[in-house]
Amino acid sequence: MSVFAPGYYGRFACIMDKCEHSCCYGWRLSLDDRTRDKYKSCTLAYGERLREFLGEDDEGGFIVTGSDMRCPHLDERGLCRVIIELGEEHLCDICREHPRFYNLTGDRIEVGIGASCPEAARIICSSRDYLPIMIEGHPVPELEVIEESVSTLELRSSIYKDMEKTSFDELEESLIKRLGISRAVLSSRMMEEILSGLEYIDEGDRKLMLRAVQEKKKLGDAELKRIFAYFIYRHLTDCTSEADCAARVGFALFSTRVVEKMSELTDSLDDALRMYSAEVEYSTENTDDAIMTIWAENI
Repeated sequence: MSVFAPGYYGRFACIMDKCEHSCCYGWRLSLDDRTRDKYKSCTLAYGERLREFLGEDDEGGFIVTGSDMRCPHLDERGLCRVIIELGEEHLCDICREHPRFYNLTGDRIEVGIGASCPEAARIICSSRDYLPIMIEGHPVPELEVIEESVSTLELRSSIYKDMEKTSFDELEESLIKRLGISRAVLSSRMMEEILSGLEYIDEGDRKLMLRAVQEKKKLGDAELKRIFAYFIYRHLTDCTSEADCAARVGFALFSTRVVEKMSELTDSLDDALRMYSAEVEYSTENTDDAIMTIWAENI
């Protein structure tokens, strides 16, 4: 099966202890079954520490963290002791793959980097080569086939082509008319309605995002296109119906405009994208709720 990724994908590498928003704290660190069993049976010297912070509940195995949600396997420099003591092959799936995401669509697998990672967000916001290209020799996990799904590759390809020929404002207007997306989706009222109904990791992020709704920030055309290209690549793969496609394109437009407004209140555009991605994209419930609200508004 062919594997595709945005042109900028190959430039990503974890910056480890230099990261200002480490993925090693603030999240529930879930363990896949293979890694959980490996940690339970590890006979090496570091095995005792692996088991000391090994927890299990109805959702499966996880790494037990303190009140600050900091991974107990980080050393004083912010480096991973599992890698240092045992090697990268002992990492759980989520630690090895983050911030990569995978989508199965048609006869191809697509891999990308999620913008909740600061380094990924910097690459996404600064890269012109966002179009998907085929890559060779990339290992991929097993992916679930979505039954009764409709491939959106043709639609997404046409959107990419239009992006090369028109301004983002013209593209946005064209998609609204072409797909029957409600203009209300991009209004301050709708932004506030959707954002206020989500669950947040950080209360400060919630306040900033809701305050940003009233901002009038205007990004450059190239910046808007790069952000929008990321959102449609990640969220517009297979859809269940034409209405689902319209809702997902609407979500990509909505997300792009929210990040645009947030960038007025954050240190940088990539920080605004990182915050939005961490709070919205990395919660399946938040993403689904936003898409369903946009779907209902389009009807």
